[in-house]
Amino acid sequence: QTPPKPIQAEMSRMMTARDIMKEIQDQLREDPNNAELWFQLGQGYLLEGEFDGALICFDYAIQLTEPVSATQLAAKATTLYYIHQQS
Repeated sequence: QTPPKPIQAEMSRMMTARDIMKEIQDQLREDPNNAELWFQLGQGYLLEGEFDGALICFDYAIQLTEPVSATQLAAKATTLYYIHQQS
């Protein structure tokens, strides 16, 4: 008999990317200066192909972080690359 899986893990499999992004947005309403949440939201937009939204989120994450991480800068650079590929 296998042990039960944590409810949170089970829920995350059932949630769509949009559901997760909405959860992050709700958390940001309560904690708008949370750089990690902005970064996670940016990742969601990037995965959904919404590059303008991703760029805004990554910019907020970078502004709220000291020191800025290479991961944040790489995410922003990737987003800019995709934006310029569209034009």
